[in-house]
This record gives sequence, C-alpha cells and structure tokens, in this order.
Amino acid sequence: MEPILNRILSGVISGGLFILAILEATSTTHIGNTQTIRTREGYEDVGDYIELPGPDYGNVLVIVIIAILFFWFGVLKNYSKTSNSR
Repeated sequence: MEPILNRILSGVISGGLFILAILEATSTTHIGNTQTIRTREGYEDVGDYIELPGPDYGNVLVIVIIAILFFWFGVLKNYSKTSNSR
C-alpha cells in the first residue's frame, strides 16, 4: 500500500510542477532587478524590482528538472517486494 501511495503523491506533485512550468513558459512578464553587486557570499540585488517582458526561461528549466526528478524517483523507482516486518 505504501509504494502505491508514494507513486500517487509523486505523480500528483510532478504533474503540478509540469503545469507550473507551462504557466511560467507562457507568461507575458516576469520580475527582474536593475542592479546586483558581488559580495563574499555571492551576488546581492541592490536595485529596484521591475517588470520585464517575456517569460524567465531559467525558472522554467529549474521547475522542469525538479518535476522530472520527482517523477523519476517517485513513480518510476523500482521498489523491493520483500518486507522486514513479520
């Protein structure tokens, strides 16, 4: 019962992430920043947040990769048929 529930939940999550990726890819605008500076830890946004035309394909790529990983490890993963409980 547990592997079936795990596969159902993983399928629902990955399906939702694929739908989110489609919505992100078809959006007309996204939020960007006007200026970033380099700090010791990396980059930090110091400018104003503005609305930019077109989708942000970086976000789409990240969401698709996470959805594929959820689908791969949750739905397609081979489960052991043996159980340690008696």
